[in-house]
Amino acid sequence: MGDLRIGIVGAGTMGGEIAFIATQAGFPVIMKDIEQRFLDAGINKTKQIYEFKVKRRRMSPEEMDEKIRLISTTLNYDGFADADFVIEAVPENLELKQKVFAELEKACPDRAILATNTSALSITKIAEKTTCRDRVVGMHFFNPVSMMRLVEVIRGAETSDSTVDATCALAEAMGKSPVKCADSAGFIVNRLLCAAMLEAIRCESEGLLPRAEIDNALVKPDAGLPIGLFKMADQLGIDLLYKVMKILEDAFGERLAVPEIIKNLHDQGALGVKSGKGFYEYGKP
Repeated sequence: MGDLRIGIVGAGTMGGEIAFIATQAGFPVIMKDIEQRFLDAGINKTKQIYEFKVKRRRMSPEEMDEKIRLISTTLNYDGFADADFVIEAVPENLELKQKVFAELEKACPDRAILATNTSALSITKIAEKTTCRDRVVGMHFFNPVSMMRLVEVIRGAETSDSTVDATCALAEAMGKSPVKCADSAGFIVNRLLCAAMLEAIRCESEGLLPRAEIDNALVKPDAGLPIGLFKMADQLGIDLLYKVMKILEDAFGERLAVPEIIKNLHDQGALGVKSGKGFYEYGKP
């Protein structure tokens, strides 16, 4: 697997983080986006993670430079003809992802596995605009990818066993712990997290505890969460949480309906840490 060449479509935070774990494992990466400024941001994200490792003396500057040199960039699909495995990390929009996958099928060799990092959208629907549906799979990383070990590997209706096995093997080669799951809105983790978030909001609205005390209770040693649910929502981004919750509402109806407070924060542009305000105040981003 050491000779694998990985393509990444979408050079945002997730793209940059995925580039880090890929190059850290020794894989050459070609990263694509639609504007140079996005590519620059993706490379900078990868560099920031490596620079932190250098600062902590976990690697030398020379080793960092060697890893960064494994990344090339493109504004089109030049270089994807040599890609063995592609990970799509564009915004959470079904039509956009379908368009990207139709383009990838034409740009990549017949052997290439095409994976989507979607948080909640159907793998089967993403693959609909392709004829290589056996090679389309979900590979859902969690942010920050450089720290979170879990990866959901999601089988679409026509995803082959060999595609699922190869995706799990790549996740393990990147130091991750893959869990296989079926194609269902939100998959495993986001369904559980959103259900927990809904209950936390209900607990606050019913006067059980203020949100800060709910969060504090959840991170006490006996509860064991690394971060409270309201703070987690702010770190993930209220915009992403809103999109995921809308997908779950469309799939499961009233029991996972978007709560009014999430809709209001979204509409007000109070998106959490990235905007300086969400469930909590953070000041200027």
